[in-house]
Amino acid sequence: MSDLSFRFLHAADFQLDLPLHGVLDVPESISGWLIDAPYTAAERVFDTAIQERVGLVVLAGNLLDLIAPHPRSLCFLREQFERLAGHAIPVCWAGSLTDSAVHWPTSISLPETVHHFSATTVDTISLEKQLKFPLRVIGRSGDEGAEIRATDFFAEAGGSFSIALTCGRAEGPGLSAQPIDYWALGGRGDRKTLLTEPRTAHYPGTP
Repeated sequence: MSDLSFRFLHAADFQLDLPLHGVLDVPESISGWLIDAPYTAAERVFDTAIQERVGLVVLAGNLLDLIAPHPRSLCFLREQFERLAGHAIPVCWAGSLTDSAVHWPTSISLPETVHHFSATTVDTISLEKQLKFPLRVIGRSGDEGAEIRATDFFAEAGGSFSIALTCGRAEGPGLSAQPIDYWALGGRGDRKTLLTEPRTAHYPGTP
């Protein structure tokens, strides 16, 4: 595996349905920009994935509120997934309490390149054929307020490169014991890296 390499993009916490707040007396001339800000920031994430020609996008929850979704956020996200599909970039998405797979509207189909993880079981998918790289993604939708149990995400040591994808609270020592190469985490607004060696565990924060 030392002769092979691939690049992926890890993002989370778009919070498309949560408008910017905490700013008083906003001039009318920029109010539209503030309304569009979550969408603009999220779109730049997908732009970067395409421009950098990554092999995979992993999304770790809190992208939108699927329990009471806004039509704009649903259409936006589907359009972005279709853009990635057009560039043959698969998506692995582990949601939070509000954007797990069970809440996605059945009337709106997602591209076949999108794998939306369940909240009830840990699922493992292999992307070796698509990426020409021995990669497995082990994922489950989670709860940003709940502790992540590292032992739920099983990977064999010395096998394929492994990414664990979920949403929740975690500490570095608890994750480091598992033979997971990269923990793609979501559920917090600030960017934080819990581990760097010999494994990586990272919260990208909201864009």
